[in-house]
Amino acid sequence: MTHNFYAFLCRLRVSATQAPQGNAGFENYFIAKPGFIAACLLALTAVLAGGKSANAQTAPAFFSSDVACHSRARFNNSVNALEEARAAGLDYNILYAKIHWSIDPSVSAISGSVTSFILPRTSLDTISFDFVRGMLVDSVVYHGANIPAAGIIREDLKLKIALPAAIAANVPDSVTVVYHGNPTSGGFGSFTQSSHTGEPIIWTLSEPYGAREWWPCKQSLTDKYDSLDVWTTVPAGKKAAGNGTVTIDILPDGHERCHWKTRYPLTAYLIATAVTNYTDYTYDLPLSTGVLPIKNYVYPETAADAIAQVQSLNDCMRLYDTLLCPYPYMKEKYGHAQFGWGGGEEHQTMTFIVTFASRDLIAHELGHQWFGDKVTCRTWGDIWLNEGFATYVTGLTYNKVFTDGWLNWKRETVTNIVSAPGGSVYVYDTANENLIFDGRTTYDKGGMVLHLLRRKVGDANFFTAVRNYLNDPLLAYNHASTADLKRHMEAVSGMSLTQFFNEWIYKQGYPKLSGRYTQNGNNVAFTLNQTSSMRASVPFFHIGVPVKFKGASASQDTSIVLEADSTGQVFNFTLPFAIRTASIDPEFEIIRSVNVVTGISHAAMQGLEVGPNPTNDKLLFSYEPEAMPNLQAELYNMAGSLVKTFAPQNAAYVDLSALPAGMYRLCLRSGEIAHNMKIVKQ
Repeated sequence: MTHNFYAFLCRLRVSATQAPQGNAGFENYFIAKPGFIAACLLALTAVLAGGKSANAQTAPAFFSSDVACHSRARFNNSVNALEEARAAGLDYNILYAKIHWSIDPSVSAISGSVTSFILPRTSLDTISFDFVRGMLVDSVVYHGANIPAAGIIREDLKLKIALPAAIAANVPDSVTVVYHGNPTSGGFGSFTQSSHTGEPIIWTLSEPYGAREWWPCKQSLTDKYDSLDVWTTVPAGKKAAGNGTVTIDILPDGHERCHWKTRYPLTAYLIATAVTNYTDYTYDLPLSTGVLPIKNYVYPETAADAIAQVQSLNDCMRLYDTLLCPYPYMKEKYGHAQFGWGGGEEHQTMTFIVTFASRDLIAHELGHQWFGDKVTCRTWGDIWLNEGFATYVTGLTYNKVFTDGWLNWKRETVTNIVSAPGGSVYVYDTANENLIFDGRTTYDKGGMVLHLLRRKVGDANFFTAVRNYLNDPLLAYNHASTADLKRHMEAVSGMSLTQFFNEWIYKQGYPKLSGRYTQNGNNVAFTLNQTSSMRASVPFFHIGVPVKFKGASASQDTSIVLEADSTGQVFNFTLPFAIRTASIDPEFEIIRSVNVVTGISHAAMQGLEVGPNPTNDKLLFSYEPEAMPNLQAELYNMAGSLVKTFAPQNAAYVDLSALPAGMYRLCLRSGEIAHNMKIVKQ
């Protein structure tokens, strides 16, 4: 997600139209779970042998898909109690949904039906879904019969359905909820009606908690829908955007029915629709494993610009496809649909985007197809795995493709991070959506921490570990935690990264750095000082600090990485040239703020002459202006008070006649070189 935070104020109206029911019209819709197939086939055989009526909504047989899905462990692993205790469906695994929606963008409403196929983890006599009380349930159909009204239980955030008989564990089953309503538009605009140049549009954006506001679902990060079919009926001249691939039928009344289907696992917040008078611009993009359709639903009034601007996607896609791993949804598509929110949202295989003019926005949302969609954060506390990675791979487009802004990208990112002292990358208050999607910590600091990690473990190790993380059978098309990324980085690098993750991910702050050096001949002593912006959280950051030294010629340029264990540590080394300037991290390679680096280079000062000393009334300065540009001088009395400032010129006198007799300290500065000497005034 990339966003500007602003409120959408919408007046919502209700349209109560009945949606289709039943199980007809779907095919080949399950993504098989390794380890589930045999058990489910046996269970299904038992169900069918039990003599249910012809109208019973039994789950059809599983089949082995082209997409290797995750194992049963995906919903047994590490369910975050704080985030999911209020959620529905902890006692079953969601398998598939068959959805019918009817949407007219001129009316802020939705009507439809959702048939959910589940696999109980234990015996169930009640099925629950995440669904807000404000939406109206017309009926619930189970095995061809309506559930009595008393068996439809509404809570603020849940819909509970009391079954006529318990379902045994590991026996697949299904239930259909028929509903309509005028959804609230919570969060960042979960269901929003707006317009573009006077044309109405309805769009959805469910991240993080908004799916339940407009359709009955299992709103979980740790249990993905294995497969999905969505039929959206819209007025003539409109199109509905969606996940996966599409076929469109024209109905007798002129309405269009858009059938979107996906055979890749996806989490509820990534399921989306948008309806307006879109222009469809589709082209093919050759990638490492085949040719990918790029389908773009754009506003007609901006189609010409959008078609030209979307081409910036191509280089980004080719980079990610080779640097990370092949595009995760090659058998379907990638694309965009314009919508009215101030940013973008990475809906699986079809990003919703406000404009095509921003290359960074296109690159960021594309990056989410790997980080957030293929591998989804296990908890909202781990959201930086989605947003930090998407931020960083956007930066990598400058590092590796466009080469026109890598330094500026790092500078702007670091500058934003250090604009406030605190804030951890890991999110502890996941009830606060603005903290989850904090641009400074979740996005920018999360992205730059990945750059720190790359520097620490090395380029080859970093990208190998990232590819292993994306392709891990337990994580791919599934979910991951911060610990999973750490595990892969440690496995490849052979390093213990506990201290790194503690300081940079789980705790707060950044180092404030300064330095001082002396040079005598080729020998340099450099003192590196550090204070923490949040000493109570991290007293000292263990980080390699790059320091660049420059001499008189362009070839005299050396960078040294200093690894300190404490503040004030002195590093001794040699340089084969006289230091003109020394600077801490001028390339913005690390998260830090930097104070001045001061130094005394005896070699650089050899050409400097100041005299006579002692003097009666004036001092003559002689030096090489090219070696000491913009020379500034400060004169202090022995009490430490500043008595005179001036800019001494070469071969020129400075008048001291107004000063009383005594001893003074003359401080000369040129750039980051500083030199002190005693002056006696007689």
